[in-house]
Amino acid sequence: MTNEDRKDMGLKLAQKGIIAWKGLDTGTPDPDAAVLWYARAVKMGYLPSMNSLGLVYLEKHNCEAAYYWFLEAALAGNADSLYQLGVLYYNGIYVRRDPEKAYRYFESAYRKGVGKACFYMGWYAESGLLGKPDPNAAVRCYREGVRKGCAASAAGLGRCFRLGKGVPQNPEMGREYTLLAYRWGSREACEDLGRIYETGDGAEPDLRRAMGFYAEGAEKGSESCAAALEKLKQKGAGQNGR
Repeated sequence: MTNEDRKDMGLKLAQKGIIAWKGLDTGTPDPDAAVLWYARAVKMGYLPSMNSLGLVYLEKHNCEAAYYWFLEAALAGNADSLYQLGVLYYNGIYVRRDPEKAYRYFESAYRKGVGKACFYMGWYAESGLLGKPDPNAAVRCYREGVRKGCAASAAGLGRCFRLGKGVPQNPEMGREYTLLAYRWGSREACEDLGRIYETGDGAEPDLRRAMGFYAEGAEKGSESCAAALEKLKQKGAGQNGR
């Protein structure tokens, strides 16, 4: 079998992996079957499947295996795995939390064009996590991330507009970027929109809409949204009792 034949076979095996992982043929996701297909694809020399194995194992909460495959893929030059390693080190998942090491991985992924890495580059610059805050650099990174469809970057850019960081303060524009992040699936945007409609910072106050966004964020696992929702409910109960 030639190298081209092996590559074609590996691609077909990887396609079977994603079909199993997402349940595209049966309607029921089967991550265990996906692991088998992706592992076979790797054996055929289809290296992108190493990153896919890392993602499946991460979903299965097997962080040791996920770390191994992300590392193997990164060593083989996979840009997405560089980003995933950054996430692991940033959050302290399986490895000791190390923001400096995480930054190096994020920067490498960013230089290779990974859209999601733009958010972290922006966040490091905005927060000054490893040095002096640089809001102008943060805005540049967030804008680049938005152009690449990164929801977290849209939320970050919305925050910068609302607070006047690196751009003239413009709460209405901040709301628009936050809404964009929400439409792209950002859980964090639910909290930001809830706060916008709760306080009226960038929109007319609307406690019902605020509660709706907080409730959606809570359903997606946001503890801060759950706390904000409960606080609003208690506030409403207190007002009704007067």
